[in-house]
Amino acid sequence: MTLNSGHAILSRKLTTSTGIKQFFCPGEAIFVAKLSIMKIICLLFLLLPITATFSQNYYPFIQQGVYRDEFWAPELQFCIYLYGSRFWFQGDSAVNGQVYQKLCSAPIQGAPNTVFCPPYTVDTSVCSVFALMREDTAARKVYRYDFEAGVEFLLFDFSAQVGDTVTVGYPPESFIVQDEWYETWGDGSNRRRLNINTLDDSYFTSWIESLGASNNLWDPTSELCICPHGVCYQQNGETLYGGNCAQIVSTGEPKIDFSNLLITPNPATQNIVVQIFEKERNLDQVVISDMLGKVVARQETAGNQSSFEINVGHLPAAVYSVSVFANGRNAGTKRFQKI
Repeated sequence: MTLNSGHAILSRKLTTSTGIKQFFCPGEAIFVAKLSIMKIICLLFLLLPITATFSQNYYPFIQQGVYRDEFWAPELQFCIYLYGSRFWFQGDSAVNGQVYQKLCSAPIQGAPNTVFCPPYTVDTSVCSVFALMREDTAARKVYRYDFEAGVEFLLFDFSAQVGDTVTVGYPPESFIVQDEWYETWGDGSNRRRLNINTLDDSYFTSWIESLGASNNLWDPTSELCICPHGVCYQQNGETLYGGNCAQIVSTGEPKIDFSNLLITPNPATQNIVVQIFEKERNLDQVVISDMLGKVVARQETAGNQSSFEINVGHLPAAVYSVSVFANGRNAGTKRFQKI
C-alpha cells in the first residue's frame, strides 16, 4: 500500500506542468534548435543579394600586360574609323611624393596607310606619356593627375552603388548612378557596368569596370558622340572585349625618352601646350607634321620659355607628330591626337 501510494504521488507529480516540462525538455530543445536553424537560413536568404553584390571579384583598372585600343572618326569613313591609339601602363613617376603609373600611348596605323582599314598595326617601341594615374584597389577608385592644374582628381569610382551621387573629373562634375549590370567578357569574367546620369538629366554615360568610360575611355564625364567609336581590350595577348585589336610591329624607329616633354591636352581640339622640364633647355620652336612627314604648323618663341601654346584648331582630325627644338637643337618628338 505504501508502494502504491508512492506511485500515485509520483504520477501526480508527472502530470503537473512542471513535470511535463521536465519530461519533454529534450524534445523542446530539439524544437528550439530547429527553429533557430530556420531563422538563420531565412536570414541568409535575405542577405544573399547583398552578399552577392559585394562579393563579386573586382578587376583593377591599372594592370600590366593590358592594351586598350580606341578608334575614332568625326563621321563614318570607308573603313568606319579615321584614326586610333593604343594605351597601356608602363613604369611609374613620383609627383609631390605620390607615385603614379604612367599611361603610355602610341598611334595605330591602318593598312594601307592611305586608308585607315584593318588589319591595324601599332609600334609600341615609340610612345608618349598620355597621363599619370593611380588606383586604390581596396576602395575601387581611380585617380588622375592633371598636369595643367597640378592637382589630383577622382577619375572613376567603381564602388558606387545605384542611387549614389558621385563627383568625378576636373573640373569636377556630379552624376547619379541610375542602374548597373554585369557584362561577360571573353575570358568568362563578369565586369560591372554603371549607367550614370547628370544631376539635371541632360546626358548619360557608362563606366565599365577595368575598361573606362563607354563614350571616351579616359574621360568619365564624356557625352555620347554620334560618331564612329570603337574599343578593343587585350590582356596577355587575348582579346577580352571588342574586336580588331592592332597587332604589334616594329618599325625600327629609335626609342625616344618623353619623360621631360609634355603636350596637353591630348587629344586636343583647339590649342595644345608644349612643355619641356629640363631647366637648362629653353624652347626655340615647335614644328607639327602629319604622319606623312608634311609640316602643317610651325611656331617660334623668343626669350627663355619652358612652355608655350600653339593653335591646332584648323587641323583636320588625325594623329600628328610634334618636334620640339630647344637651345638650337632637336629636343625630341612626341605625338598627339587632334579630334
